[in-house]
Amino acid sequence: TVLPLFIEEVNIIANKQSQISTLHDLQNKKVSIGLQGSGNWITANIIKNSLGIRWINIERSTPESILEVLSGEIDAMILVSGTPNKMLADISESMSKYIKLIPVEAIPAYSTSIINNNTYQWSDVSIKTIATRAILISASDVPVKIQSRLIECMRANLPALRKFGHPKWQEVTIHKRTMK
Repeated sequence: TVLPLFIEEVNIIANKQSQISTLHDLQNKKVSIGLQGSGNWITANIIKNSLGIRWINIERSTPESILEVLSGEIDAMILVSGTPNKMLADISESMSKYIKLIPVEAIPAYSTSIINNNTYQWSDVSIKTIATRAILISASDVPVKIQSRLIECMRANLPALRKFGHPKWQEVTIHKRTMK
């Protein structure tokens, strides 16, 4: 771990036709869990195992998953992302008749959070969810000096990232590091 960044919320997006309103309603449903080894995939498996829910795993990228939820090819998808997520934010209000967010109950090792009703134009309710911290990680063979340069570059540009970047940059604090 090189640097803790910001909180990422767990978004569970369901097709309204599937009549899913809780995590337990995902039982025997087709759920996109992201690509194997991704943060979405890991979190989906933790949720599934923690709650003993048995859904049908569908391994798809986020853009494919969104389209398949909208079209009804899959029942739901799990997306771990700092909100607002650009792909979800780009879904128009007219799509509100096809998708909705599902609340997520407490899961060990995750904090609680809320996705506010004004986060996405297609969702008019605030949803309780869980969250995890995004972290910047490095391969073990990357020299500490290179890691420190990257962090220093991010720290130097933090005002611009906060002004022009994703709203989650407001949550990032980067302290000056000493190289080892």
